[in-house]
Amino acid sequence: MIVEGRLWRRKSKKKNQEKRKKSVTEISKEDATKQETSAQVSKEEGKLNEEKFKQIKEGMTLEEVFKIVGSKGKVISETGTNGDSNHTVIYEFETAGAFSTANMTFEENKIINKTQIGLN
Repeated sequence: MIVEGRLWRRKSKKKNQEKRKKSVTEISKEDATKQETSAQVSKEEGKLNEEKFKQIKEGMTLEEVFKIVGSKGKVISETGTNGDSNHTVIYEFETAGAFSTANMTFEENKIINKTQIGLN
């Protein structure tokens, strides 16, 4: 009887261990899915996409545009001196599309032109 009791406990213990392993595996799969989703979101963060591009309107300030895009972009051209009435800066923004590009021209810290190719 004692032997049978020990065998029963072993079998019961083994079943519980298998259940725990299964639960851990399922939880790990869920965590991996959440991590993939958050990684996709973070990859898009700070990149310009079509939705963000449409929100940007002529006359917006640099700061307003940077806030929408989520990054400051890269200066690719600048004429004049900051504070001058003819100070013009062209920014290139990192885009979410593989073969896309977007540039915006600012004069006196306000957007006067925006162009994009391939955003979707």
